[in-house]
Amino acid sequence: MWQLLGILRLFGLGLVVTVGLFISLFSGMMSYSVFSAIARRWYRCVVYCLGLRCNYQGASIEQTVLVVSNHISWADVIVIGARWPFVFLSMHAVSSWPVVGWLARRAGTLFIERGQGAPGAIRQVSEVLGLTRSVVLFPEGRTSPGVRVSKFHPRIFQAAVDAGVPVQPLGIAYHDKGQHKSLGSRISYANGGFFDGVWRTICGPQITAEVQVFEPVLPPHHDRQQLAKTAESKVAGHVAFTLNSCE
Repeated sequence: MWQLLGILRLFGLGLVVTVGLFISLFSGMMSYSVFSAIARRWYRCVVYCLGLRCNYQGASIEQTVLVVSNHISWADVIVIGARWPFVFLSMHAVSSWPVVGWLARRAGTLFIERGQGAPGAIRQVSEVLGLTRSVVLFPEGRTSPGVRVSKFHPRIFQAAVDAGVPVQPLGIAYHDKGQHKSLGSRISYANGGFFDGVWRTICGPQITAEVQVFEPVLPPHHDRQQLAKTAESKVAGHVAFTLNSCE
């Protein structure tokens, strides 16, 4: 039963991706607001084809902010992008992925080299924030199974300090129906690669993404160490609470 459902979902996902590739060819002819609106609808179609359920709670995001989130899966970008028109910061390796890399480049994703691109990344993010476009990044620097939050590295928070904008923490927790929380989510990078993760997601019980948005951390001139600790604490609390509630 699950494999049949997975095949149907994969077919739908293929159609959505094909449409996305076609639309991306004309992205340069669209205004940022128009392209962002189309991108959000596209992300929502991907969420539907994957069989995900997304619950968004917490504060609204109404100003230019640096959004910082924990990182569990390739699906994090999809879940966040389906709701908000953010610019994403990603590892440079993603830019070479088949299809996904092309779409990410056309969507304006900022790419950095792991371990070598911090100064350039700070500058890039600050410049985008200066254009009144919110940026989302994953300051753990790696993915996790989703059962806990790793340290938020403070260096990239300097972009918010330089641009004079608040930091807005966002927490993601995935709940897999029928799977014990200690195993993490099937959708996690830690439980397999990208293509394996997609297949496990569409061929199994529903996965729910619980997304919690916290109030912006003010004032923006706080030092980056304190900004990172405050954001990490809020996000870690959300993940722990959500997983304990799902027992």
